[in-house]
Amino acid sequence: TVIPILDRVYGTEVKSSPLPTVVCKQESALVLQNKLHLTGDVAIPVFSAGFKDVVISPDPLLRLRKYATMSILFEALFGGSSDFAYRLYRDGSITGALDYEFEHKKQYSYLLLHGEGPEPEKVKNALYDYLAVTKQNGIDPERLEGARRIVYSQFLSTFDRTESIANEILTYIFEKQDMLSYGDL
Repeated sequence: TVIPILDRVYGTEVKSSPLPTVVCKQESALVLQNKLHLTGDVAIPVFSAGFKDVVISPDPLLRLRKYATMSILFEALFGGSSDFAYRLYRDGSITGALDYEFEHKKQYSYLLLHGEGPEPEKVKNALYDYLAVTKQNGIDPERLEGARRIVYSQFLSTFDRTESIANEILTYIFEKQDMLSYGDL
């Protein structure tokens, strides 16, 4: 192990101690602040829209399954090749990509959408309209299959870099999950 080597090199006895326990309170379903508007020296307004999820299972496997499912759903809805992102770009509501970030951990879960465009309020209204129509009409199964393939390829690309592998392994360990089971889900 490493500790005897450290003792020999530094001449000190290295003592290991247990990691501190982090206690997090249950996340409230209430929205802390509905809207925040900051001004700054930017050429084009930058915006983010956040959605809180407070339905989090204590079961690590169910959390991982939900993470996989929601990752596919959000890729289908908001990914770079989604109809929604394309329409926003085509009509000038966004100037580049519409990016999304999804996290689903045992203490918190959220979806963030990021972009830049001249009228963030217009994007917000388009987003709510899009979600209402999608809820009513559903999602094309071919679109979901394409999103599943994208999410799976993103997972595989994690193995391209040692740093990515290390970060992912730690994330899965803290969540009491097995990184290699994600691909099967």
